Amino acid sequence: MRALRFMVVALTLATAARASADDTVQACVGASEDGQRQRQEGKLLRAREQFASCSRAECPALVRHDCATWAGEIVQTLPSVVFAARDVTGGDLVHVRVLSDGAVLSEALDGKPVDVDPGEHHFRFEAEGFLPAEAHAVLRVGEKNRPVAVTLRPQAPAAAESHGSVVAPAILGGLGLALGAAAIVLDVTTTSSADNLRATCAPSCASSSVDSLRTRYVVAGVLGGAGIVSVGVAAVLLLTGHSASPPPAGAAFFFDVRPGPRGASSDVGIRF
Repeated sequence: MRALRFMVVALTLATAARASADDTVQACVGASEDGQRQRQEGKLLRAREQFASCSRAECPALVRHDCATWAGEIVQTLPSVVFAARDVTGGDLVHVRVLSDGAVLSEALDGKPVDVDPGEHHFRFEAEGFLPAEAHAVLRVGEKNRPVAVTLRPQAPAAAESHGSVVAPAILGGLGLALGAAAIVLDVTTTSSADNLRATCAPSCASSSVDSLRTRYVVAGVLGGAGIVSVGVAAVLLLTGHSASPPPAGAAFFFDVRPGPRGASSDVGIRF
């Protein structure tokens, strides 16, 4: 009984081994056939992979020999390129990524050749801080170490320009709103004071009180006008995209009102 069990186990193992060997043979033959097909279509990189697969020691000797021979022929006919990128001063760039048809061919430039399939290629060079650049090349069978070089130009400081073009209008707009709010408050309080004079002493109120009300109305009008002008200038800067620079550090807007014999005068500007 024990001998019978041993024979069953041995037979099972032998069957599994034959099945595994058959699968390996089929995989080797399939890789060989696919490699030849890829080679005929000009996809030499894919053909090289398949021939390397069917050149393994597990493959039958005849298949292994043929695949090794074909792999050697692929090495001789496969084109290669050497990528280079420079900045506008002519200096070499190293940290540059190169893509072709969406696939990354190189993450950095080290001067070593890169194998590619024969035919037409569009290469895209990308580097941080630089605008991307492209190069076109038609690679022939057996062409080795074809130089493909580009010049990368630095990116424009768009963020800094945008920041400057927004800050100045924002400051002017905020100043205009503040001046407008001050004008409204002053006008309301002055009107309240005028109503109080009408109710208590009109028409024989003191001239100093009446003059004070006139001055406050004039100041309110000047504040309101200055606020409208500031908001208008800010709107123009935003609509035209003017790259006005923000005030230097330490600068401050000022608004001075001085009473005079015929009302009041005012100054608006920046104090450094």
